[in-house]
Amino acid sequence: MVDGERVSELQKVAILCTRRNSELLVFRHDRGGVQVPAGTVEFDEEVATAAIRELHEEAGILVQAVTALFSLDEQGEADERVVAADLPLHVAPDSSSPISIPSLWRTWVRVREITGDFAQVAIETWDDLGRVPATRSVSAEGFVPASALRTHQLRHVFHAVAPADVLERWEIFAENQYIFRCYWAPLDDHGLIEGHSRWVKRARPLFPRGN
Repeated sequence: MVDGERVSELQKVAILCTRRNSELLVFRHDRGGVQVPAGTVEFDEEVATAAIRELHEEAGILVQAVTALFSLDEQGEADERVVAADLPLHVAPDSSSPISIPSLWRTWVRVREITGDFAQVAIETWDDLGRVPATRSVSAEGFVPASALRTHQLRHVFHAVAPADVLERWEIFAENQYIFRCYWAPLDDHGLIEGHSRWVKRARPLFPRGN
């Protein structure tokens, strides 16, 4: 069991911000290819509030409202789970054992084995999401409480209309480590990584008229 930690369904948001009826806000991630703003809903945060916050944090664009388009369950491969609590990675199946990573909250892990209350997991790092096919490698292994693992996360996709005075190109320092290079791409030729491209394809018929 996870003692004293909050474990719940992990919710994510993605924001499709458009202008001029035909352009989509995208950014080039230092290691992750071309993406749209997206992120995790904080504890006790409304999903629409999370969408507005993520758009501002990842692209520097502030809007007053967003429009909900659709929600979907996102699942990993058969042995993948997402950590739905703010918990560390231990070096042994014991909560008193040394910690190798302080927090795994919202991290997808590959489950090696479950023994008792703990799961032995591997943390994988995508080397280049912009490359097809993308590659990944194991960056760490250890143990987390098995009760904190979930098979899926819920993704809420929103639409936002860009302010009139938005720039053509700009950069944002995000996640305390990356430079996001933001720009406007044609809706029909955006170059997004696979998962983000699927969101746009599904959302196109749902965009409000005139945006």
